[in-house]
Amino acid sequence: LGYPLVLAELAFGRKQRQLTKPGTAYELVGFSALIAAMVTAFYNIVVGWVLYYFWLAITGSFSIKQEQSAYQECWDALHSAWHYNMLTTFLAGLSAVLIIHAGVKRGIEQLTKVVVPFFLLMILGLIGYGLFGAHRTTAWQGVGYYLVPRGTITPKIIAAALVQVIMSLGVGIGVLVTYGSYAKRSSSLPTAAAAVTMGDTAVSFLAGFLLFSFLGIMVGEKGLSMEGYINNAENKVMGPGFAFVTLPYAFSCLAFGGLLSALFFLILFLAAITSSIALYQVAKAYLVDRFALSSHLALGLIFLGSYGISILLILCDAGELTIPGLAGRDSAFTLYIAIVVKVLTPCAILRFSLYVRRRAEVTSLLAEIRHGAHPSPFFARYIAWSLNYIIPLIIGGVWLYFIYDFLSALC
Repeated sequence: LGYPLVLAELAFGRKQRQLTKPGTAYELVGFSALIAAMVTAFYNIVVGWVLYYFWLAITGSFSIKQEQSAYQECWDALHSAWHYNMLTTFLAGLSAVLIIHAGVKRGIEQLTKVVVPFFLLMILGLIGYGLFGAHRTTAWQGVGYYLVPRGTITPKIIAAALVQVIMSLGVGIGVLVTYGSYAKRSSSLPTAAAAVTMGDTAVSFLAGFLLFSFLGIMVGEKGLSMEGYINNAENKVMGPGFAFVTLPYAFSCLAFGGLLSALFFLILFLAAITSSIALYQVAKAYLVDRFALSSHLALGLIFLGSYGISILLILCDAGELTIPGLAGRDSAFTLYIAIVVKVLTPCAILRFSLYVRRRAEVTSLLAEIRHGAHPSPFFARYIAWSLNYIIPLIIGGVWLYFIYDFLSALC
C-alpha cells in the first residue's frame, strides 16, 4: 500500500511541476496543502514537548532515579503550564521556518545530510547499549515481546496501522508531491520511492528495538513481566505518555541515565523537525504557486496561522479554555487530531487515488515513471492495479471505519 502511493505522489508532483491553472489536480494539491498546514498546528506542540524534555535532560532533571509517579507529575505539570507550551511551540515552528528560509538546497538538504547519519548512529548506539550492556537479559526480553505477534487482527488494528503508514510516509498531505516537483527528469522515481519506503520501515523497526529494549530493562528492574506491565493502563505504554513518562523513568534506572535521556530526546527532535520542515514546505509551495506570494510572506502566514491554532489547542489542553459541548480538558486537542489525521488525511488520499485511477491519468503517471527508469511490464501492471483497485478499496474502507468510529466517539 505504501510503495505505490509514494511512487504515484512523486510522479504526480514531477509531472505537474507548477500548477498555475485551476482544475481537479490543482484542487487536490490545495486540499493536501491545507491539511499539511493543519498538521503543523498540533505537530509543533509535540515538537515543543520534546524540546522541553531535552532541556530537562541536559540540565540534570533526569540524572537521579525517581519513582515513576514523579515523571507522571512532570508530564501533567507540563500540560497545565500553558506559557511554557506556547514558548516551546513557538521555538519549534520558528526552527523549521528558519531552516526553510535558508532554501531547499542550503537548508533542507544540508540538514538532512548531517541529521540522518547522526540520527542513525545515535539509534544504533542506544540499541547497542541496551541489548549488549549490563542489562542485556531483560533488554532482550523486551525485544522478544516486540517481535512476537499476539492477539487477533481487528479493524481497529488495521486502521491504526494505516494511520502509521500515512503519518510515517507523509502520504496524503502533499509532502511527496511537493518534493516530487523538485526531482530531476533523469531521476529514477521507483528507486526514490523504494528508498523512502524501505528507509522509513527500517528506521521504524529500529525504533521499536530501541524503545522495547529499554522498556524490558525497566520492567526487569521492577521484577515484573512484560505482559503484565503493558496490560496495566496506568503504566503509560500507549500514546505520548510512553515517550514522556515511561522511557525517562526507564533511562533513570541505568547508569548515565541523564545522558541517555538527552540523546533520546535529541533523536526525537531531529526526527520531528525534519518532518515539520516538510509540512511547512508543502503549504508554502502551494501559496507561492497559487497566489504568487513571496516565500517569506507565505512562510510567515503559515507560521502565524498554525501558531494561532496551536495557542487555542494549548489553552484547551491546560483547561484555560473550554469549548461548549466538549467535556474533558484535552478533548479539543484530541478531537482536532482525530479530525485531521483520521478524517481529512484519508479523505485526501482517497480523492487522490480516485483521481489517478482514470485510465488516462494512470497511463500518464506510468509514462512519467519511465523517465529515468525502465520498469518491467509486471511492475507497471502492479502499479496500475494498485492505483486502480487496491488503494481505493482499502483507503475507502478504512476511511468509512474512521468516520463511524469518530461519530461514535462524539455520541
